[in-house]
Amino acid sequence: MKKQKLINILEDQDQVSISITKAGRNRILKYALDDFHIENPKQWDGKWRLIVYDVEDRRKHLRDIFRKTVKNLGFYQLQKSVWIYPYPCEQQISFLREYYGVGNEVLYIVATHLEDDTPLREYFGLS
Repeated sequence: MKKQKLINILEDQDQVSISITKAGRNRILKYALDDFHIENPKQWDGKWRLIVYDVEDRRKHLRDIFRKTVKNLGFYQLQKSVWIYPYPCEQQISFLREYYGVGNEVLYIVATHLEDDTPLREYFGLS
């Protein structure tokens, strides 16, 4: 791991300190992302979670990867940059915002009312 520059090893007399490099941290986060999912509770709390984002064109690749990840998590695309999900997922979205570096460009909203949500309830299998 030291050769791959994933960790730093500092030796000082009779002590050894090991720390993770930025590359090492990114590798760990990538592995965490490979097994990334949202645990759905048995019962829906009646709230909708919306993700709204506006990532500028010069960072299009990050926007596309973020969108693909949100879609793979099971979100429904409500509009071009608006995705919706019925279960709590704030921690997962916070992780994605940090991992992709789009924190200021992504908004997480919890809505207690959504006009005409019948098609969404059907899509997610909610009663």
